[in-house]
Amino acid sequence: MKRIVIALLVVGFFWACKEQGPARYTVTSAEIDQAKALITEYENGDWEAWMSHYADTAKVYHNSNNAATAAEALDVHKGALTNVSAYEFTDDDQFIEMIIDDKGEKWVYFWGTWVGTLSANGSKVELPVHLAMQFVDNKIVKEYGYWDNMPMRDALSALEAATMTEEE
Repeated sequence: MKRIVIALLVVGFFWACKEQGPARYTVTSAEIDQAKALITEYENGDWEAWMSHYADTAKVYHNSNNAATAAEALDVHKGALTNVSAYEFTDDDQFIEMIIDDKGEKWVYFWGTWVGTLSANGSKVELPVHLAMQFVDNKIVKEYGYWDNMPMRDALSALEAATMTEEE
């Protein structure tokens, strides 16, 4: 009986000491630091630094099932920002995490609220944003971005209607 207990203790000891894989969920990692830098560079309009986070072959899906390159996504961002004088993600409701999925892929998820100030009248527009970024060798190889553009469209439509009314 004594031998069985000792054998079980030895097996238990080796079982407890087996090498564990990387944490499958975390809120601190090099990839999260990269994603935070990406958000900051977007807010600062530092587009060269922003582009440096993407692999040359990165596929970007922003509110679309059609892949774009990082350079094409950058052009869309710049175009969308022509109507605002200032923009940022609010600090108080940002959440970012990383997971390693069952395929061993590293994904960083970002949730935040984008706030822009319209150049024409100074009104604020808020858009909730979700980004999912897959990292390989500390570079984004795939990114999915989702946000509701209706608040911006409504604000721009209201501006256009007000302008047309003033012209009449």
